[in-house]
Amino acid sequence: MKLTRLNEGCFCSLLLAAAALAGAQPAPKPGSVSGLVINSVTKGPAGKATVALHNTAKGFAYATVADDAGRFQFPSVEPGPGYVLTADAPGFLQDWAHRARPFTVAEDQRVTGITAPVMPGGAIAGKVVDADGDPLSGVQVTLLLYGYESGKRQLRPSQTQATDDRGEYRLSLLGPGRYYLAAKFPQRQADPPGRMHRNGPDLDYALTFYPKAPDVSGAAPIDLAPGGEIDGIDFRLQKIRLYHIRGKIAEYQGSQQMPMAVAARCEPGEPQIFNASGASPIAAKDGSFDIPRTAPGAYCVSAQANRETARQTVTITDRDVDNLTLTMTPTFPVKGSVAVEGAPLDNWKNFRITLMATVTFQARASAQVRADGSFVLENAQPLTYSLQYDGLPENAYIKSISLNGREAPDGRINLTSGADTLKLIVATDTGQVSGSLRSANGGPAAGAAVVIAAAGPSLRQDRIQSALTDANGNFTLTGIPPGGYQVFAFEQIDINSMAAPEYRQPFESMAASITVHANGHETVDVKVISADQVDEALKKLR
Repeated sequence: MKLTRLNEGCFCSLLLAAAALAGAQPAPKPGSVSGLVINSVTKGPAGKATVALHNTAKGFAYATVADDAGRFQFPSVEPGPGYVLTADAPGFLQDWAHRARPFTVAEDQRVTGITAPVMPGGAIAGKVVDADGDPLSGVQVTLLLYGYESGKRQLRPSQTQATDDRGEYRLSLLGPGRYYLAAKFPQRQADPPGRMHRNGPDLDYALTFYPKAPDVSGAAPIDLAPGGEIDGIDFRLQKIRLYHIRGKIAEYQGSQQMPMAVAARCEPGEPQIFNASGASPIAAKDGSFDIPRTAPGAYCVSAQANRETARQTVTITDRDVDNLTLTMTPTFPVKGSVAVEGAPLDNWKNFRITLMATVTFQARASAQVRADGSFVLENAQPLTYSLQYDGLPENAYIKSISLNGREAPDGRINLTSGADTLKLIVATDTGQVSGSLRSANGGPAAGAAVVIAAAGPSLRQDRIQSALTDANGNFTLTGIPPGGYQVFAFEQIDINSMAAPEYRQPFESMAASITVHANGHETVDVKVISADQVDEALKKLR
């Protein structure tokens, strides 16, 4: 017995001694990283840049400032994979297309020759004058470009600058791309209450898209090269006659004034870029309204109060619109339920359903899913919505959506006929997709963007996922619902734009097709699409 106890004691001592020896092992020797910040257009150095070295695996970063010759150094770097460099220099932009790929710093390794590219910002400049050629100051010149949001191609404002006392403007620090410009005279102070008696018609400068179009359909694109400067983008603004939209909200029993909206259309489409009217309309306590200073065209006049809404399309030609009647209709609740197929979920406490309407008059309805799987979306309007959700476990997804028993495979919920019953089926049999990418020179394609999207024209955002390859070119996408997919790999891409089927279409011939099976683990071999190939393909969409 004593021998046994002695052996046990010796064994424990040995374990403690081994643990002590293991704990006494020296920490790995740090490495170092040095390189140069370069102008990606001239290929010369860019000095005084702030350089950051990001450890994407552990979530920390080092920072330093490059000298006047663009040289930088990180003398003590923790060994490990997944390091990425970024640089920020005055007058320059991040050059994501030519950024250094993720790399590994080994123990006591000196990593040298790393370049951090920055792109010189471009500029567009010009002048705004009136019909007589006299300069106009204070005109808002807005830079617009197309992008993709919620699966739709949309024109969005990017930068705005007011003209100076000489009528001149300069929009700077611009990346390369295709732009559009619009000039809009600042909103004039509203007329006093009551009708204004004028000696002549109410005139003002019209919103103008470069070079002289009243709407974006006639706008001329401006193609800006990396670091390019384009001057002489001039506007000559003309005055046009403005009109009123007058009317009343029928049977309005409100106790206060009601904000209204004047937008370009009542149906889903591109969001409103500029206010359609020069004023912010308000309906009086008796429901009457007078919307002044509105240019000729077709508009959606809308109002919302409490749980009622109204909207109507009107067209202004060459006279005021009088006696317009808006009839308020109540919003309505949409009842729904969620059923789980397969393994039950623990709870619904984080699961939330949202309906989003992409219209000029924005609308949404949202609800938390109850413990029994039911939900009620309050204040829905007779519109077409897209379904969004959050709070599901990583391995869960919405397998099917049905409205009044009819499947909605694209995720669009059409409530134009009023209240409906929404049913969702959630499943947990997701699969995963993995692969290893190689660049054109045969080495690992580190930092490439891998996108998996459901095959076909589906607009469901939950059928698209993305990931970046690691330092060895490997990637894994998890939580993929079963079905047919296309897998894309890009050297550089706008991930958000991939939600639009028309954006993906030019690259489909370079994608890999794959079927993800329930609870399956699929591997895929896909070619990396270069930044030059992306630019060439997207020229057709601009």
